[in-house]
Amino acid sequence: MSMTTFGLLLPLSAALALSVLAGPGRLHAATLPTSAASAPRIQAQIKPVDPGPTKGGGVAVDALPIACRALYSRSSAVPAYVINAALEDPISVSGWNQLAFPGKPASPFNTPRRSLTLLNVNKPYQPLGNTLVFRSGCN
Repeated sequence: MSMTTFGLLLPLSAALALSVLAGPGRLHAATLPTSAASAPRIQAQIKPVDPGPTKGGGVAVDALPIACRALYSRSSAVPAYVINAALEDPISVSGWNQLAFPGKPASPFNTPRRSLTLLNVNKPYQPLGNTLVFRSGCN
């Protein structure tokens, strides 16, 4: 069930829609594409998806963690593989990308926690007692 108009094979519904738009008996060749090459082309523009801010006060998701200098001192004795694992997968460490004061909006005085340090920098590293945490800045 199709209708041939000006050498173009259209489905019946498309031909009826064109005839309604152009009026009865007034289908114009100028309004119909004569070939696929002359049909208007739509070019899609692919843009990278911006993850935007998170719900936690407008903190960007794609921020990179940093390791504080206190982790590399001899008194803390944090193994290198523990630091590397925390920097590669920061979500597994407590406090990552949260605001310093979660109940308040983000500001220059309430920055996200992206600096990897010890819970207590005055004590040596302990996997259960003095673990790695993220803070808003290095001590």
